[in-house]
Amino acid sequence: MRILLLGPVELRRPDGTLVHIGGTKRRAILAALALEANRVVPAQRLVQMLWDADPPSSARTVVQGHIAALRGLLDDSVRLVTRAPGYVLEAESDLVDVYRERALVDQASTASDHEATALLRQAMALWRGAALTGCGSTPLCQALAQRLDDSRATVLEQWAELSLRLGRGEQTLSDLREALIAWPLREPLVRLLMLSLCQAGRPAEAVELFHTTKARLADELGLDPGPEIRDALLHAINRAAGNGTAAVAATAPQPVRGTTLPRAAHGFFGRSAELAWLEQVSDSAREDVQVIALTGPAGVGKTALVLHWAARAQDRFPGGLHYVDLRGFDVAEPVPTGEALAVLLRSLGVPDSAIPDTPAVRAELYQQTLSRLRAAVVLESARDLAQVAPLLPARQSCLAIVTSRRRLTDLVAGQGAAVLTLEPLPHDNGFDVLAAITGADRLTAEPEAATRVVELCEGLPLALRIAAARLATRPRWPVSALADELADERFRLSALSTDGSLSVQAALDSSCAALPDSAAQLHRLLGVLPGRGIDVFATSALAGVTLSAGREHLATLAAAHLADQDADTGRYSRHDLIRLHAKHAAEQLVPAERDAALSRLLDYYLAATASAFQSLSSSTLRPAHTPTNPPAGGLPELGSAPATLQWFRTEESDIRELTLSALDGPLLEQACAVTENLGRLYIKAGFGTAEMEKLLAAALKSAEAAGIARRWPKLYEGHCITLAILGRHAEAVAQGKRALAALDGDDDPRLRLTVCSNLAWALVEDGDPHEGIRYLQEALDVARQLGDVPNIAGSLTNLAYTQLQIGDADNALKSAREAQQVLQAWLTVVAAGGEATRGDSIGLLDAKLVYAYALRALGRDDDAMDVARETAEEGSREQYPPVARDSRLLIGDLLAERGERSAACVQWRIAATYSAQEGVPADDIATRIAVGCGRPSDQPCQECAQTLADTSPPIR
Repeated sequence: MRILLLGPVELRRPDGTLVHIGGTKRRAILAALALEANRVVPAQRLVQMLWDADPPSSARTVVQGHIAALRGLLDDSVRLVTRAPGYVLEAESDLVDVYRERALVDQASTASDHEATALLRQAMALWRGAALTGCGSTPLCQALAQRLDDSRATVLEQWAELSLRLGRGEQTLSDLREALIAWPLREPLVRLLMLSLCQAGRPAEAVELFHTTKARLADELGLDPGPEIRDALLHAINRAAGNGTAAVAATAPQPVRGTTLPRAAHGFFGRSAELAWLEQVSDSAREDVQVIALTGPAGVGKTALVLHWAARAQDRFPGGLHYVDLRGFDVAEPVPTGEALAVLLRSLGVPDSAIPDTPAVRAELYQQTLSRLRAAVVLESARDLAQVAPLLPARQSCLAIVTSRRRLTDLVAGQGAAVLTLEPLPHDNGFDVLAAITGADRLTAEPEAATRVVELCEGLPLALRIAAARLATRPRWPVSALADELADERFRLSALSTDGSLSVQAALDSSCAALPDSAAQLHRLLGVLPGRGIDVFATSALAGVTLSAGREHLATLAAAHLADQDADTGRYSRHDLIRLHAKHAAEQLVPAERDAALSRLLDYYLAATASAFQSLSSSTLRPAHTPTNPPAGGLPELGSAPATLQWFRTEESDIRELTLSALDGPLLEQACAVTENLGRLYIKAGFGTAEMEKLLAAALKSAEAAGIARRWPKLYEGHCITLAILGRHAEAVAQGKRALAALDGDDDPRLRLTVCSNLAWALVEDGDPHEGIRYLQEALDVARQLGDVPNIAGSLTNLAYTQLQIGDADNALKSAREAQQVLQAWLTVVAAGGEATRGDSIGLLDAKLVYAYALRALGRDDDAMDVARETAEEGSREQYPPVARDSRLLIGDLLAERGERSAACVQWRIAATYSAQEGVPADDIATRIAVGCGRPSDQPCQECAQTLADTSPPIR
C-alpha cells in the first residue's frame, strides 16, 4: 500500500486502486504520521495540526477515532501503532512518495551529471500538484505543505542547473516557466530560466524576464534584484551583443563595496559589553589577520549580535561585509565548501559565468579577490573547522567572524581566533525583548506573569521572541495564560514554537542531529534523569561506558552548548530547556533500554553510597548493600571524611530524586537498596533529615504496596531513627517495632543490635525510658557477643543517656565513662594500623557529651563545662552538628545558671544555627532564648544582638 503526499493526499493499494480516506482531518492525520514514518508523533501535535490554538475538549477523542478508522484502511505493509506519547506509522520508506523523492535526490547527489538529471527527473515526476492537498488550512498544515513545496522547487532547480551544464537548457524551459507561475519571485528560478533562454538562443526574452521580475520585486517586496539574476542579465546582454559566454568568463570581476548581510531583526536589546568587545577586537584587525569565533547555544542571539555590530562597522570595511550561511546544523547536510565559495564570490562581485567549477580554483579566485580589499566575512552557523578553513581570508586586514553552536576549539588552537561565548540575556533585557514585540503596557499590567515568562524562557532570545509573538498574535490572551502553559514542563517546548517552523524544539533538534551518535545517545539517556546535574562517574554508569568515554561524551555535549561544567565541582548541569529537550528525546528509548540505563546508575549509586558510608563509619560496620558488579567507570576517590561529606552534599539531591523516581516501577528493589544505604549515610553525614524521612516513607509505601516490605527491615530501622531525630517519637516507636517484626527469624545480629538501639532511643524520647533500657540492654548484650567495640561503646552511651532520663545519674556516669574507656582503647589499637574512621571519632564525642550531662546532673558543673567546651570544639571540627548543637545547649544552660544571661543566649543561638543546618526543630532552643532575654526569640536584646554580631560561630 502506497501513501502519496506530493499532491492530493491519497492511499493506493498495490494494484493502483484508490482507497477512500475520508475528510480533511483524517487526511491531515495520515499525512502527519507518514511524514514522520517510523517515528513517534505526539498526540498533542496531531491536535495542534487539526485545530491550532483552540482545540475542543473532545480533541483527543476525535483523534483516537480517526486513528481507529485509518487502521481499518491499512494492509499488512503499513501498521499504525500506539506508542507513548502518540502514534507511529510503521512502513518501508519506499511506500511513501516523500521518502521515495528524497532517496532519488540523494542518489543524484553522488551520480554523474547524466545519471543525476535522469534521477531528478524521476523525483519531479512524483509530484501531482500542490503538496498535502485536502488536509485543511490550519497554520501547521500550511507550514508542512509549504516546506514540501519548497523542496519541490529545489529539486527542479538542481535538475535545471545540471541540464544547463549538459547544454540542455532548452529542455528546461517549459518546466521553469510553469514553476514561475507558482513562485514568480523565486530568484534562483528566474536566473535558471534566463540562462536557459540564453542557451536556447533567446537572450532577448531573458532580458525581458529580468525587467519583469525587477518590477514585480519592487512593487510587491520593495526590493531590488539580487546578484544572481543581475549576473544572468549581464550574461544575456553579452549573448545578445554576440560576445558569447567565453567573453563573459574572461571579463575581470569587479569587486563591489557593500554588504550582503541579512536584515537585522527588530527588538535587539542589551549586549553592550559584547558589542564593545566585537568593536575592539575587529578594529585590531587592521594590521593582523583576525578571526573571531562567536559561539553559544541555539537561539542565544549570535546572528543578531553580528548584524548589529555590522551596522556600526560598515565604514571600517571599504571592501564590504560578506555573508554566507553554512547551515552547519540544518537537518540536511551543511553547505559544501564549493557552494559557500560561490556565494561569497557572487557577494564580492564575481558573476556566475566567471566562477570556476572546482572548489580548489574557486578558493584561489576568492583569496585573489579578497587580496585587493579590506573586507569582513561572516561565516554563519559553522559546524567545525574543516567547513570554515577554506573560507578564512588569507590577506591581512580582512576579518572573519565565525558563528557556531560549538565551541570551535580547533579554530582557536589552529587559527588563533578570539573567542566570545554568548550567554543568555539577563532578566531586564529579556523583559525588553518581550515588551518590544508584545507591548510594554500589556506586560506591566501583569508584572508577575511577565516575570515568569521571562524566567521560563531562560533569557534565550529565540524563546523570548516566540513567546512574545504568541502574545502579540493573541491580543486578548492573558500573559498569565502563557506563563501557566510554559510552567507545565510537559508542554513548554511545544509552547515555544510559532505556527511555522520556528521553534526552540527545532533549534535544539538540529544541534543534537549534529552530535556523534554516542553523545546523542547520552543526551537521550540524560533525559530519563529527574535531576539537573551529573558527574562523570555517574555518566559513565548511566551510559555503560568507561570513565574516559563518559568524560569524552560529556565534553562533546558541553562543546555543543548542551551541557555546562562547573569549574569548582567538575559536575555538569543543563538549562531547563535543554533538560526538557533531553526528556522528550528520551521518549525514543525503548523501555528496556531506559530501564537498563537507570539500573546501571542505581548500581553505581549503591556502590558510591556504600563507599561513602564506610569512610564515615566504624571500621567494624558494613553498609547495607553493595552491587554485585562494580560500575564500569569506577568510583570517585572520596578519601577523607570532609571530602566524603562534600561529595555527598553535592550529589545528595540527584541521588534522592533518582531513587524516588525509581520506586514506582520495575527497579523498585534496587531503589530500596539505595534507600537503605542513603538512610544510614544521612545519619552519618548529619544533615538532610527531612529529605531522608520523605525518601524512606516513600520507599516503605512502595515496598508495602508491592508486598515486599518485610524483606527490607533497614527501611523501617532508618525511618525509626529519622522520625526520632525529627521529634516524631510515637511514629518512630511504631516503625522500630515493625523493623523488629520484619527481623523475626533473621540471623543478622548486627541489624538486631541497631534496631534495638534506635527503638530504645525512640521509646525514651516518647516518655517510656524503662522500656527503652530493656532494648538497650539487649543491644549491649548482642554487641558484647559480637566483640564489636564501637557498638559496645555506642550502646553504653545510649544506656547512660537513658539512665539520666530516669534520674540514675551515678550509673549514667559509669556507663558513659566505660563507653569512653573502651572506645579510646579501641582507637589506640586501630589507629596504629591506620583503620580508624570518622565514625569511631564521632562515637567518642557522643560518649563524652553524655558524660558531661551526667557530671552536671551530679552537680559537678565546672567539670561539665570543661567537657562540654571540648565537645563543642571537636563537634565543629568534625562537622558533626548533633554534638556541636547539644554541647552549646549545655554550655548555655550552665552559663544561665551562673547568671550570665547574655553569654548563655549567644550559645543557644549558635545551637539554633546548628539545628537549622540539620533541618530539625529548634523550639526548645527558642524557648530558652525567650526566657534568657525576656523577649521574643526573633527580637533578642540589644546586648545579645551585639554579641551575636561580634561572634563568628565555628560552623562549616
